Amino acid sequence: MNFTDLQNTSYALSIISEDMNNPTYRPIVEYNGKLLVANFLKNDFDFFPKELKYNSRFKEETVRFADFEEGTDYQVIDLRKKYFQTFLDSFTKRSSVPNDEHLINAIISLVNDTDKSLKPLNTFNIAYNVKFLESGLTFDSYRFPDDAAFNLVALQED
Repeated sequence: MNFTDLQNTSYALSIISEDMNNPTYRPIVEYNGKLLVANFLKNDFDFFPKELKYNSRFKEETVRFADFEEGTDYQVIDLRKKYFQTFLDSFTKRSSVPNDEHLINAIISLVNDTDKSLKPLNTFNIAYNVKFLESGLTFDSYRFPDDAAFNLVALQED
C-alpha cells in the first residue's frame, strides 16, 4: 500500500463513521517493520476532504469541492461512489458494512478498486499525529518518502 492508498483508507473509514454512526477508526500500519497510528488526512472536512497544494512560495493552498460533480477527477470521490454502490441496500436504503472482523478486508477491497488514474488529494506524503507504537515516539507531522510502502494490519477505534 502506498501513501495515497492510506489517505483513501482513512477517507473510507470516515465514510463508514458518517454513514452508519459507527465509531471512528484509525488505521494501524506497518512501515519499515514498525507499527504506527496516524491521521493520513487532515481532519478538518465535512463529507469531502480538501485537495492540498503549494503555491509558488510553498504556502499551503486549499481547494474545496462541495459535491460529486465538482470532484469527479479525484480518487476519493470514486471511492465514495463505490462505497455506496457496494454497501447500500437499495430496498432499505441502509448500509450494511461488515463487522470489525471483516471491515479491514472490505476497506482494502474498496481502496484497491479505486481508479488510480484519478488524482489523489495531495502528494505531500505528510501524516499527522503520528505515533510509533513500539517506541512511543510521536510527531505532530511526519513526511514519508515517496516510495514508502505500508501494510494495513488493524483498525483502532478512536
